[in-house]
Amino acid sequence: MFMTDTGHSFSFLVYPNHNPPTLGVKENIMGADLALAATDFEANVLKSDVPVLVDFWATWCPPCVAISPHIEAIAGEVDGQAKVYKVDVDANGDLASDYGIMSIPALLVFKDGKVVDRMGFGSKDQIKNFLMQHAK
Repeated sequence: MFMTDTGHSFSFLVYPNHNPPTLGVKENIMGADLALAATDFEANVLKSDVPVLVDFWATWCPPCVAISPHIEAIAGEVDGQAKVYKVDVDANGDLASDYGIMSIPALLVFKDGKVVDRMGFGSKDQIKNFLMQHAK
């Protein structure tokens, strides 16, 4: 167990075989159309003509799993005004590293090929407002 400078404690779970539990959820807890691999990142995100929200996540991350339904709902609500994708950091570690992802969930908004904003965990309304402020 470790202590922060504010007195809060936290601990790390170590998985010897690098196979952490998936929190009792199916492997694919998101719509397949939101999944984005590094090979498609440039075409779908960097060259997009609308703002793009990219959720860097993992199946073993409880906050990531918690916001997944919000991300999926937002994707349907902003169709045409913005795009939404999810990048699995375990499968796309180099991409996560390229954008300085140090903790997840990490939500980045891209516009004109550049990161214009980033945030972590939030409510559906917070996440949607975070994205849509860049769609104006």
